[in-house]
Amino acid sequence: MIKVLEIFCGSVFIWFVEYLAGKILLNNSQKGIVEKAVLIIIFSIALSIINIENFEVFHGIVKVFSVYLLQTLFYKFMFNESLSKSMIVALIWYLCISVSEVIIVLIISIITSIIKQPMQFIKNNFIINDLIVGISLVIIEIFKNKFKSFIKNTSTSRGSYVIIIAVILITLALLLFKIPFNSWKFNSEFLITMLIILCFSIIGIYLIK
Repeated sequence: MIKVLEIFCGSVFIWFVEYLAGKILLNNSQKGIVEKAVLIIIFSIALSIINIENFEVFHGIVKVFSVYLLQTLFYKFMFNESLSKSMIVALIWYLCISVSEVIIVLIISIITSIIKQPMQFIKNNFIINDLIVGISLVIIEIFKNKFKSFIKNTSTSRGSYVIIIAVILITLALLLFKIPFNSWKFNSEFLITMLIILCFSIIGIYLIK
């Protein structure tokens, strides 16, 4: 029960930070405080249900798409944006999260390898997740002008968006779940996989353009 509550609190924090990211990249939401709070709670419950289980490979792909769909709907309903813009903002956020997660995981993996401790504690860890989304928000703030330009100049058809986004998300999912979480060890395979995810996430941001 405590773990479930921790995951839910982490989800609330994630959606709050995503709301802040939306304020940076989009116009301010016209919804009232109560409406915003209700939306954050609803999406937090949905995200908590997804994050309770540990996923691998095929189910990992389903999880990636499920989370991305939630993010798209969040931006659409919270900021009353078009589906196309919501899809782009959600993808930018997802890629920034991937970059932040790889950075944190690499740092922690180096530390745990030195002190000879397992890495399993970082999964669904409240503090680690908060740190990841915090770094993602910093990335959004630093590159906000570039990201706003991506969003403003979107002229590709929605069908093209779907194809590009699907390719990016499937590739990320295959990389993220290539090594089962319970088998994470700081070795050459783990290091190479994390670096590939990092590079692909950065490339993915430019693919949006």
